[in-house]
Amino acid sequence: MSRASLEKEPREVAGMFDGVAQRYDLTNDVLSLWQDRIWRVATRTAVGARPGDRVLDLAAGTGTSSEEYADAGVDVVPCDFSTGMVAVGKRRRPDLPFVAGDATALPFA
Repeated sequence: MSRASLEKEPREVAGMFDGVAQRYDLTNDVLSLWQDRIWRVATRTAVGARPGDRVLDLAAGTGTSSEEYADAGVDVVPCDFSTGMVAVGKRRRPDLPFVAGDATALPFA
């Protein structure tokens, strides 16, 4: 397993997330001792998006946060630079408009 480093190329980081995408959500739950669920609620509360608002969920991963916005009637666009994460998210929630994109060069106008 490679170690975290600020010198890593973005494609290397994306590749690492591609490799863990299938089990990412479960792993995230376990490693955070389910705190990630509390963090998502806190984030949604802080954002305060209402039905009909549009939210860009950047670094969305598999879209776990995005689906919570969508289920609340928010127009959400999940975006992640890991195509593996995006693929898992699209399979789980084909109704969401997942976009593969890098936060440093967003694929939006």
